[in-house]
Amino acid sequence: MVSATSWISLKGVVRVPGEYAVLRSDFGLWASMTMVATMFLEGTPARVRLDRQLIRSGERELPFDEIDTARIDAESLRLNKLQLIFGKKDEFEFGVDLRKGAEIVVSERTKDLLAVVLAASTIEIPTDRYDPKGKFARSGSPFNITRDEAIELVRHPPLKGEPLPITL
Repeated sequence: MVSATSWISLKGVVRVPGEYAVLRSDFGLWASMTMVATMFLEGTPARVRLDRQLIRSGERELPFDEIDTARIDAESLRLNKLQLIFGKKDEFEFGVDLRKGAEIVVSERTKDLLAVVLAASTIEIPTDRYDPKGKFARSGSPFNITRDEAIELVRHPPLKGEPLPITL
């Protein structure tokens, strides 16, 4: 049994490289960079410390309550996968594959730990200065999801062909 006062590995959760935010609109270049980054990062999974409410990659830590964004990765859908990206917007983000093809690939333990992390987060759909109340937030950020949607997505990843909590 692992103590809540030690770092617990999140199998399958990796830090998303900083270049991701810049490259995600150029799918060809992004796919190449993602493959290289994934090969490099897969050997070092993220870890959590439940008693301190921290998630970590390498030497960098992020408090759970600073996690403010969650989205379904659009490129992963093109590659017949379902990947959740979450973290502090444009600063420190993590990715986890939930499904590849028809197979759920995230472990039950990782699902449980991620649900705890996400429940303590401050995830919201992004708004902008022209829509501060978020009336049109879904259309402006079609792949972003709420905290509750992220928790549900992690706990029960939809099978291929099932609806996703996003605007397409």
